[in-house]
Amino acid sequence: MVGNPRILALTSQPGVETSALGGVLARDEDEGARVHLVCATLGESGRDGASQRPLPAAVLGRLRERELHAAAEVLGIQETVTLGYPDGAVGTIDPFRLQMDLAAHIRRLRPHVVLVIGRQGPGGDPDRTAIAEATHAAILAAARHSAPVPGGHTPHAVRKVYERVWSEAGAASEGGVGWLPGRDGTPSLPLTPEWMVTTVVRTREHAHRARAARRCHRSRPFCTHPGAPATEDAPSVAWDRAEFIRSLSTVEVPSGLEEDLLAGIRRYEARSFRADRISASAA
Repeated sequence: MVGNPRILALTSQPGVETSALGGVLARDEDEGARVHLVCATLGESGRDGASQRPLPAAVLGRLRERELHAAAEVLGIQETVTLGYPDGAVGTIDPFRLQMDLAAHIRRLRPHVVLVIGRQGPGGDPDRTAIAEATHAAILAAARHSAPVPGGHTPHAVRKVYERVWSEAGAASEGGVGWLPGRDGTPSLPLTPEWMVTTVVRTREHAHRARAARRCHRSRPFCTHPGAPATEDAPSVAWDRAEFIRSLSTVEVPSGLEEDLLAGIRRYEARSFRADRISASAA
């Protein structure tokens, strides 16, 4: 019997899984996928958004970790792992260590699909950039027998990789512009040209779960990603639709604009299962 598809989301800090991917993760979980999350930091920098008071980093980190697990439960995420990297300083970590840490989780969880927040987009988050840059190297390392990946798990080949992006058209539809402020107030990278978007996932039917997950992040009432509204009931492009660039696929995908992150995965797994059955019978 072919198992359920597995999705791994890699994020930089608590809240991103909801504001950037909430509707998508809820939709795919509802359709039978096993969803996992690896979050690089605890988001311990800054202040408590609910009270607007500065808190010690250790206290704020524990608070946001609890909020992260609560939101993950609402979204149907089966396992949430935090790596404990310093908030705002993931880019200072040895790149090889970061790649091997991510590769170890890829081998352990064996996802068919990996999601990461794209480097080119609003928010100006250096941690997000570091995670995005390490992801593809980690995926290659996870598939190589010779790579010194810790954990003792066998190599695993990811079938599809997507970068979450926000197009110029998508930002304009919610009153945005081509440049949005980053976490330090400086301009972010320009938004992604619409022609680069390969995949648009419609998630309106699952937006209520994303909004419920957002309410778990009480210490972060204003997330740093587009689509996170100022009020819980405000419309959200990020929760009605999500845009991606498909940066890797080893399975057949539909021509034109893709609408399903799992397109081709079930067919590929069914073929692999039949091939294994034939090989076992021949043996």
